[in-house]
Amino acid sequence: MKSPRTVLIGILIATFVLTSIILIEIRNGFDIREAKAAPTGAHILYVGGSGNNNYTKLQDAINAASDGDTIKVYPSIHDGPIIINKELRLIGDPDIDGHGGIGIWVQTNNTLVENFTIYNCSTGIYVHNASFILQNVTLYNNTIYNSTDGIKFRNVNDSRVYSSHIYNNSNNGVHLGSSSNN
Repeated sequence: MKSPRTVLIGILIATFVLTSIILIEIRNGFDIREAKAAPTGAHILYVGGSGNNNYTKLQDAINAASDGDTIKVYPSIHDGPIIINKELRLIGDPDIDGHGGIGIWVQTNNTLVENFTIYNCSTGIYVHNASFILQNVTLYNNTIYNSTDGIKFRNVNDSRVYSSHIYNNSNNGVHLGSSSNN
């Protein structure tokens, strides 16, 4: 049986580690008030896997999805532009070749794009809708290179870019036009 002193030291170490993690996340901009659970009835669609809800092309999965769905994309190469016009979570490990155009165009609120590699674009990720100001768009852990502009926010508020690698672009890494609180 462990002594009370050993148990107390273990509890103190666990408390210190958890507190450190929370403080680091807060320092990096994480706000628990912004975290949202997936809506009831949300589905997971797959690109490049096998079985039910699986698609060969990323745009086909987006077209078949509903607001609140998650699309898991396995390692693969897709041609841009990928147009996101629904409130979705795109998570995976794909490459997007923009072929000189837009790689990914986010046109709606409440969207997450995570862990994508995007290259050979005029704009790697373009976040804009001509009809309304976009909000709550999160770009996390993406790599964008060999493009004119890496990320372009136009009329976008209260959105975030985290832990992304943007390099070797000829104009801007990140461009914020008519946008605030980003």
